[in-house]
Amino acid sequence: MQQTIGRFAPTPSGGLHLGSLCAAVASFLNSRAQGGLWKVRIDDIDKAREVPGSAKSILYVLDALGMEWDGPVVYQSQQIDNYASVIDSLIERQLLYPCTCTRKKIRGKPYPGNCSYLKGLSFANNQLRLRLEESRISFNDAYLGRIEGVLKKESGDFIVKRADGVFSYDISTVIDDELMGITEIIRGADLARLTLRHIYLQNLLSFKENNYGHIPLVCDATGKKLSKQGGATVITVNSAQKAMVNAFFHLGLHPKTEILREPTSVLLTWALSEWKVLNPEK
Repeated sequence: MQQTIGRFAPTPSGGLHLGSLCAAVASFLNSRAQGGLWKVRIDDIDKAREVPGSAKSILYVLDALGMEWDGPVVYQSQQIDNYASVIDSLIERQLLYPCTCTRKKIRGKPYPGNCSYLKGLSFANNQLRLRLEESRISFNDAYLGRIEGVLKKESGDFIVKRADGVFSYDISTVIDDELMGITEIIRGADLARLTLRHIYLQNLLSFKENNYGHIPLVCDATGKKLSKQGGATVITVNSAQKAMVNAFFHLGLHPKTEILREPTSVLLTWALSEWKVLNPEK
């Protein structure tokens, strides 16, 4: 039986907040409850979004909570050659094309393929889009059940490399998960539909498919997703224990009053004993 390997892959655009901690805790517990490995990756590929010191802050809080990861931390900024190699292979297979269309021109609609048959556009200086088939993609999510869709209709040909040379979240995360040996991904529900893109890419690149579970989002008082951009409170070492307890409650775990003040190591041991493994039905 294949060993479970989970992961947590935060973007260092700020410190951990409750929403991101919930994803980390759920992933950690689900991997450990199966006797599996748990890895950490810092998704720092887009340097323009990075907040100096936030990667170290994230790792420091995870360590303080006793959420030990297996192996060295992986940094996307050190994996550029891997992404470039895959992009080159897709160009050779004539599956990518340059595009000059702006977001304003598309207006949030599925990309209509305006540039898909233009000749003479440079692959070096323009964004690159993946030429999609009309096939239907589906998967069974451990939280949300069956999810399916036709990407050609839902998003249209999507970008895998921006005009400024930054590789997209979709292509980079798929490549990294394959190279890291990841077998399951537990993350926020806002990424559930993007998983269709990831499975499409996995099939295209002959990568293995993973198990997925997309947990309910943590929302603020207005009902909006808690986010760094929205000013979510950053978790520090001093507030980490309370944040972990709040994460447990959000994930459906209900620690009794007498253990709420126990060290985080005790809290994690208790949570592992209570955790019900998330396994999507095939």
